[in-house]
Amino acid sequence: IYYKKRFLTQSLLYYNRLLDCHFQKKPFDETIIAEIYEKIGKIYLKKTYIADSLLYYSKLNNKSLSKKFEDINDVCFEKRHLDNALNYFEKDLKQQIENNSTNDTLLSETYTILGNICLEQRNLDKALHYFLKLLDTKLMNKTPEDSSLSEIYEIIAIIHLEKANYNKSLIYFNRFMDCELLTKSFDHPLIGNVYKTIGRIYLRKDPFDQTTNYLLKNQTLDSKVNLTNIQPDKRHSQRTTLYFYNLLKKQINNNKISIDFTIEQIYTIMGNLFLEQQNTNQALTYYYQLLYYQYKTNRYKYFALGQTYEIIANICYKKQDLKSALQYYRQALTLYQQTFPRNQHLINQIKNQIRSIITPVV
Repeated sequence: IYYKKRFLTQSLLYYNRLLDCHFQKKPFDETIIAEIYEKIGKIYLKKTYIADSLLYYSKLNNKSLSKKFEDINDVCFEKRHLDNALNYFEKDLKQQIENNSTNDTLLSETYTILGNICLEQRNLDKALHYFLKLLDTKLMNKTPEDSSLSEIYEIIAIIHLEKANYNKSLIYFNRFMDCELLTKSFDHPLIGNVYKTIGRIYLRKDPFDQTTNYLLKNQTLDSKVNLTNIQPDKRHSQRTTLYFYNLLKKQINNNKISIDFTIEQIYTIMGNLFLEQQNTNQALTYYYQLLYYQYKTNRYKYFALGQTYEIIANICYKKQDLKSALQYYRQALTLYQQTFPRNQHLINQIKNQIRSIITPVV
């Protein structure tokens, strides 16, 4: 009944309880067990990935959930149900591989089921493994820009984001956008939502993360990316730069405030994008504008000002402009020392940078 009503989470719950009943019979009927798992597999193919309706570990303490599922009463999903399902489908996958199955559809379905089960277990590493395997299987017969790969790219991007693998997450969000832009305009709400996520990634990631150099070296990040032939693409960074440049222009020229990003945040994103592209002159331009804006709007946010001075100092240091670097490191140090509570580790780092400029190691 729940399956027909499209209440997939509740349907899973009762199918697993049904399995419990059949497993109690000695000997249990393997044909019936296989039939039930086939139905469970179909549910995992239809369920929304990264479902929010995880009854499995909660005891329905949440009042809104309790009301929504009040007919379930004390019947709750247990972790062992997920473990059992994972074990069953992993054995199924092993058998398919051992039999050298050429049925790509069957393999893809099994990888999807396993990936979704692992997501519900919050086993992100294993989920990522299965979705990358799914992508590998699909790419045997499709190009990387095929629109049917869109959802897989999005899932992989979200998993990487959950794991704070920001550079890899950006690769797959941009691939997701490549697929969506085949059928949608650039101003489509979905594209805007993806850019919101991308913008937040650039606000989180370290602007001096050395792995960003892949954009110019055209190197892949790891063997998994090699498998799927998914390479970072400089055009994605340039496309993102254009998006946030236009967003900044609208805010400044029309005095229009974005509900998603402040002007201060857009300056930061633009600076980080140009650092990623190794265009240090343009990066400096935006960080100087950010610094001016910070002094103009709130000069007493000492820590935020200190961070901007430190980034500018780091850029100057990389450009071998040691005189400017020294000046900005000293400004950052003064501001960090005025911040409460003090971050002594950060203060010591800046002191070491200043020391290395004043007394360089021969």
